[in-house]
Amino acid sequence: EAWRLFTPAILHYELFHLVFNLFWLIILGRLLEEKIGAWKYLVITLICGIGSNTAQYLMTGIRFLGYSG
Repeated sequence: EAWRLFTPAILHYELFHLVFNLFWLIILGRLLEEKIGAWKYLVITLICGIGSNTAQYLMTGIRFLGYSG
């Protein structure tokens, strides 16, 4: 179940946290995507999500959510 490596990055505990992250995704994500292209942006997003989720899992166990890891 490979999707479990990334799905915690798109889940959030609070609505404010989700809205804040979406705001920055719109502002910074659009600029970054325009600069490096959609495919590179997708790859970087997946690598960062998988890396942060793996690190959070190794440090705190199974109870974590969010992309901020």
